[in-house]
Amino acid sequence: MTKNGIIGLSVGTVALLSGLTFYTHSTFSEHIKQVIASEQSNDAQITLESQTQGLLSSDSQYKITISAEKLQELSQSANINDALELFVNHKYSSYPLFVASEITLDLTKGSVSEFSTLFPEQTIEHLLSINTNLLTQSHASEFVIKPTTLVNDLGTITLGKISTTANTDLSFSAGDLALDVSTFNLSMGTAGVFKISDLTSTATIADMDGMVFASKSTVALSDLSFVSDVKQTNFSMKKLAIVSDSSNLKTDVISGQSVLSIDSINVDAPLGTYSVLDTTIDLTVENLDKAGFIALDKASKSGKDASELMDAAQLIFNRGFNGTISKFNTTVNELALKSNGDFSLPSYVGNNLEQELLPHLMTKFGINYSITLGNNYADVFPQFSPMLDGMADQGFITKDAQGNLTTSIKMEKGAITANDKRIR
Repeated sequence: MTKNGIIGLSVGTVALLSGLTFYTHSTFSEHIKQVIASEQSNDAQITLESQTQGLLSSDSQYKITISAEKLQELSQSANINDALELFVNHKYSSYPLFVASEITLDLTKGSVSEFSTLFPEQTIEHLLSINTNLLTQSHASEFVIKPTTLVNDLGTITLGKISTTANTDLSFSAGDLALDVSTFNLSMGTAGVFKISDLTSTATIADMDGMVFASKSTVALSDLSFVSDVKQTNFSMKKLAIVSDSSNLKTDVISGQSVLSIDSINVDAPLGTYSVLDTTIDLTVENLDKAGFIALDKASKSGKDASELMDAAQLIFNRGFNGTISKFNTTVNELALKSNGDFSLPSYVGNNLEQELLPHLMTKFGINYSITLGNNYADVFPQFSPMLDGMADQGFITKDAQGNLTTSIKMEKGAITANDKRIR
């Protein structure tokens, strides 16, 4: 290639990259305007407080206001009278088909400004980084809070590194999320000390007809503890894990399985001392009506009246559902309990769910559940021994040669039985 050809190719490449960069900057800036416009409502407002524009960069501050009514609706319990005001800083720079953003929360303004009063001359170093790829129409995000210690007259908060990562589409409605909290310690003086360590969570989210739904998720926690001399309470939990997986999201029903396991829970309190070991719960729910599930979620978030919630619930009950508890095992103070079973609710046929639901549940809801209790029940919980022995004498519970107790609880056509003997 000639020298002029090389120069021409280089100039053309620079021109192409420059054009792509200007296109990226213009497209991303317009996308932000569209997002802000789409989020305006009586419940939430986003306003531009200040902005400095460069040729291929921007430095802005936005005010996000969420009404007290919306906060009250979301909390469902707390009495909230004031709107929430947050001031968010957003810096971004544009490159060919790629935008790098940095977002922080201004802790000196708005509803969080009290932070400066509670923790003078202290701060929480944090940064949300978002890399936007227009070619793949995706975001790669990371939110990090650096290790810090906050101290005031009320107590001490010690944070290890906290990070959240996300790989999502441009609307943040589909993709993979992950959370990692190394340590969180809260010392409240004489009121007690609360600690957690090694908390992690992952989720795969998807847009399901306008509802963001986690099709797969995990939660793991190494240690949790609370100690209070005032309340004479010592609580600890080790190795919690929750794994959930939903399937059939592309059909008209939803089915899902959740498995919870806990290595140990220890409680020493005025009400008693308990050691709970090797707890496992394996639950599957099948054939939930997807349209009803989505409608129920939307109705609960929109603040609609009870009739709309009932209309959404009726879609679920019209189809019915069933499930299985394949395992609910634990050991309490060396007393082993093992159980499993299934349940079902046949489809409801009617036009007045509000008045007919309870009769439908009483006559149609079915349970078949088996329970086994270790033979040391009288030593561990002597207060319940007379009752259990009496039920065994009446045939509601079976006691084997080793003294272990078993029974099968059934609910069918409104009748409740134990060991096939009717209770009600």
